Amino acid sequence: MSIRENVDARRLSQRIVIDRKVETRDDIGDVIPTWVYLVTTPAAVDSKKVSAERPGQDGIVLGQQLTFWVRSDVISRFVIGATHRIRWAGQIFNVEAIVHNQLEGRLSALYATTGLNRG
Repeated sequence: MSIRENVDARRLSQRIVIDRKVETRDDIGDVIPTWVYLVTTPAAVDSKKVSAERPGQDGIVLGQQLTFWVRSDVISRFVIGATHRIRWAGQIFNVEAIVHNQLEGRLSALYATTGLNRG
């Protein structure tokens, strides 16, 4: 499956927010995971939605998986990885994988799922 079949790279028409997970400690030394705003960037969202089964504490949790196409320079500048999440259309998506430098190096694909939130 090619990006050309799913996404028009000239139409980064959606705005997504990327947050980074940061762990801090409270007064008694307990770890508190928090999310810190990193960047708002234009993106193309792959319209193909699939159901993804993800293991949870109480069995299987169903989630939704989307592909967010963003400019490759944004990924490299902010060093985005699996400790990040995406906020889009009122939902939170956990970044699961990144494929760098697609479409002649201009775009990178962020594969992200809903369901379990890492903090």
